[in-house]
Amino acid sequence: MMKAGVLTDASERRTRWLGGLAVFMMVMTSLLGYLAPKQFAALLSLVGLLAAPGLLRSRPPLLPMFALALMAVWALFSLSWTPALPDPAKLKKFGAVENFTAIKLFLQLGLYGSAVAMLGQMSVRSARLAARVMLVSAGLLALITCLDGLLGAPIYQAIRKASGDPLTPDLAMVKVSMGTYPLVLLLWPCARVLGASTVKGRNVLVAILFGLILLAAHITGADAPVAALVLGGWSGWGCASSASRSRGP
Repeated sequence: MMKAGVLTDASERRTRWLGGLAVFMMVMTSLLGYLAPKQFAALLSLVGLLAAPGLLRSRPPLLPMFALALMAVWALFSLSWTPALPDPAKLKKFGAVENFTAIKLFLQLGLYGSAVAMLGQMSVRSARLAARVMLVSAGLLALITCLDGLLGAPIYQAIRKASGDPLTPDLAMVKVSMGTYPLVLLLWPCARVLGASTVKGRNVLVAILFGLILLAAHITGADAPVAALVLGGWSGWGCASSASRSRGP
């Protein structure tokens, strides 16, 4: 019988492919987070597409998917009165279709939903491996983003120059700052994984990761990640305090 989240009795042979996809996604997250953050949508779509055949052999969670489908339908319906409705005659080119938010929402619903539904069926062993790779990837991304930000983005400039597309230092700093956005999203899963582990100094590791992301965001001028870290930390502390009080002494 399936349980919510990771399956404890799943066959490792059956979930090996899903584990490989999860590891691939975590590895590419660190690379794309630094070099091409805007390609995260394409990465998750690819993972969802590769995981989709498994939906035929499983029972995905339909209720959350139904709720998301209703939101996508409402977004499509709301286009009937928006002045930003694209001209259907101009949807022949891929770039024009990509700018059609309603189409993108339904594609994301199917592909992202496929990725989430199938990766949630990994075996415990595969999930632990993917979690370790996520921790290493997030740590490397935070380290390189913080270091490059402190130095004035020379690493990113060198990479762009080698690719034949050089950037000025100010634009390079903007590009480096974009790596802090996925780091903010990765921080809390990493904190959850470390908190559930038996690693010594796990709280120190979470604090170091938090500090690196905060410092990198501040140096590169990324205000939104700083706000997200502060509000997220405040909310998490509030929830933990409420849970502690509810349990009593």
